[in-house]
Amino acid sequence: MSITHNIKELAQPVVESYGYYLLDVNLVPKGRKECWIVIDHEEKGVDVDDCSKISKEVALLMEAHESLEDAYILNVTSPGLDRPLSDPRQFLKNKGRKVRIELLDSEQPDGDPIEVQGVLKNYSEDGLQLTVTKGNKSEELPLIPHSIIQHVYVTPSF
Repeated sequence: MSITHNIKELAQPVVESYGYYLLDVNLVPKGRKECWIVIDHEEKGVDVDDCSKISKEVALLMEAHESLEDAYILNVTSPGLDRPLSDPRQFLKNKGRKVRIELLDSEQPDGDPIEVQGVLKNYSEDGLQLTVTKGNKSEELPLIPHSIIQHVYVTPSF
């Protein structure tokens, strides 16, 4: 089993005990060995104090695990705004928010991916549905299938 898999198995029960779910585990093996555990919550944001508590508990488990003898700097974090949505729970949590979708295998003349922006109206196994505003008119777009979506980002409102 891989180191990442072992860390996921150790971290998942701890993360879930605080009411969160595990999104990802990333290892940065160069320079300072870092382990990034990315967590989220189905309804609310990620609490910094909870990240600290989860980090301490997972660090103790990692220290005791024989296949994780290399020391890692452990970081527990929320997905942040720069990370694309990846888990169905993230899409459901962000219904009603403005999103930016990058489409697969499509690019503009400058090489940038073609994007669609709008309010996430619905999420299903088949795809996403957006409401876009043109001037003072709102229009619901047809379903955008997951098969043509490269990335989906929440667009922050400031």
